[in-house]
Amino acid sequence: MTIFDLQLKAELENVTNLAPKEDEEEAYTWFIKFQCCGCRETTENFVSVNIKESRAISGSRGDAHLVMTCKFCKRENSASLCGPAAAYATSDQYATIVQIECRGIDPVEFSPRGDWRAASTVSDAKFEF
Repeated sequence: MTIFDLQLKAELENVTNLAPKEDEEEAYTWFIKFQCCGCRETTENFVSVNIKESRAISGSRGDAHLVMTCKFCKRENSASLCGPAAAYATSDQYATIVQIECRGIDPVEFSPRGDWRAASTVSDAKFEF
């Protein structure tokens, strides 16, 4: 079991608290490419991981937010998000926005799809994009 920090670095101008849009009803879906630790093969497409979705791990009493079988070595691997996304507030510095606990796979690429939000530093305006 390894916990990876997904870190973001952005240049923010007059905005702060950049974060994926999440609320009680709907969680952000993360799109990530993973690499199998057994055969080192990387997923061809981005795989979706959502904290509100849970799947049983075969041969275990546990569950994970993502359970997948490697196409090449047929190994079952899993990943779980360690909590909700954190807001990015500091411009031009790396900051962890989410932690991912992986078993048998390593995250190698992230695609920032979906809705995001930010707040203005010069007014009370809130932005969703």
